Amino acid sequence: MIKCVDCMSKNWIKPDMNKFAMFILSHGRPEYDKTVKALARSGYNGHIVFIVDDQDKRGLDYIVKYGNENVYVFNKEFVASWTDSMNNFHDRKAAVFARNVCWDIARELGYDYFCVMDDDTECFAHKQPEKERVSKRFGDVCEYFVEYLINTQLLALAFSQGGDHIGGYDPTRRNYKRKCMNSWFCKTDRPFKFYGTMNDDLNACIWNGMRGGLFLTIYTYMLHQPLTQTVAGGVTEAYLKYGTYVKSFYSVMLSPSSIKIAMMGQTSQRLHHKINYETTYPCIISEDYKKK
Repeated sequence: MIKCVDCMSKNWIKPDMNKFAMFILSHGRPEYDKTVKALARSGYNGHIVFIVDDQDKRGLDYIVKYGNENVYVFNKEFVASWTDSMNNFHDRKAAVFARNVCWDIARELGYDYFCVMDDDTECFAHKQPEKERVSKRFGDVCEYFVEYLINTQLLALAFSQGGDHIGGYDPTRRNYKRKCMNSWFCKTDRPFKFYGTMNDDLNACIWNGMRGGLFLTIYTYMLHQPLTQTVAGGVTEAYLKYGTYVKSFYSVMLSPSSIKIAMMGQTSQRLHHKINYETTYPCIISEDYKKK
């Protein structure tokens, strides 16, 4: 049972932001510092930790550039041993391993909550009807997000993305309320797992969501990123190698009864996953149907 949260309650907990860190996942491109610059422009001055795997040939360059205290190098082979990549070709050029180890890293470094970001975020903005306003107090935004996270039963909380707002401002869109993409506010003592070499972010919402896990995108705050597969490094090579069909099929394997492959787009169409959200996630039944 999901309990309602009264934000005016005396029991509403305030977070200690000294126990919060921004985790930036990156691989093979230490010079690509868009997210760091975007955070600085938005007034963020909190903890930042780059999460890099020990198979990254440029791992030392991250330490040289950002400092040993701001870079965590994890054992990719070990994390791969307990991560379900959902395939049998063992291609480890994927973010799923870095995502799955974040809770262990947070515990080791002493953080109670953290936000997982990619390294290619261009800016953060408040989304309002007919306009958007670039954030200048991002630290406060993070505090509000963490506060909401810890006072609810959410597993993760996320910013909306530019693509979520295509077609105009509409904060009532239901299909963006049960998933997280590209940003993940998490609590260290509420771990969950990511699945699949690709589409791992969506897969986490599907697999855990089908079992009652709660994810939420806040529609009125957003981040901007470059178009997918346009930046070298990271997981772009895997996306280009296997294509959108393979990427999308990871999600079909998780829930073939509610997810399928379909054409997406109006003019330049491409294969993509199509989700029936009403049959993927559990729904709350009206009290009208309660047995007396």
